[in-house]
Amino acid sequence: MQQSLEVAATRARSWLERMPEWPILPTAGIEAVEDALGRELPAHGEDPAAVVARLADAVEPGLIAMQSPRFFGWVIGGTLPAALGADWLVSAWDQNTAMRSVTPGVVAAEELAGRWILDLLGLPEGASVGFTTGATMAGFAALAAARDAVLERAGVRERGDRGGPRCGIRRGLNGSRSGEDRRSTRPNSGCLGSREADVSTGGGG
Repeated sequence: MQQSLEVAATRARSWLERMPEWPILPTAGIEAVEDALGRELPAHGEDPAAVVARLADAVEPGLIAMQSPRFFGWVIGGTLPAALGADWLVSAWDQNTAMRSVTPGVVAAEELAGRWILDLLGLPEGASVGFTTGATMAGFAALAAARDAVLERAGVRERGDRGGPRCGIRRGLNGSRSGEDRRSTRPNSGCLGSREADVSTGGGG
């Protein structure tokens, strides 16, 4: 375990230190990375530290330098030092937080972070807070909450959903967009059972 952690820490530091000069775009495609990883399932186990080193060697050329100060691809930022360190701790702790009484440390940290977010954004103390796996699931949660608000105003909670309003999703489009945005909205609308409609917004996005 110790050697694996040391290799991971060394390769992580190396990656971050190279960011100012590292090429923004990947230098290897999917096929090349798969070749470097080895396409066949290994017949025997390997030294854990060697596995971590091979993973870094094979995958790094296929990564985009999102932490770079020269990366302007999406509205995201690079990992903060405290967040990266905390992520390492979370992986090492390896907690299953299905029940509050079993992992009080994790529950306390998450609930306190939620209260801080509400305070920071000036939201009501009783507002719900949820931490999602990423932007797609955050969009799903937002769409589900919006649909619930529409149905509640229509009285569905009291009368049931029979004859309730049909909820759809309107997505703004402009001439510069490709179909990439559909990859997140379409699965979300499908899981919610909602229809999609494209709305032209001209050049304003």
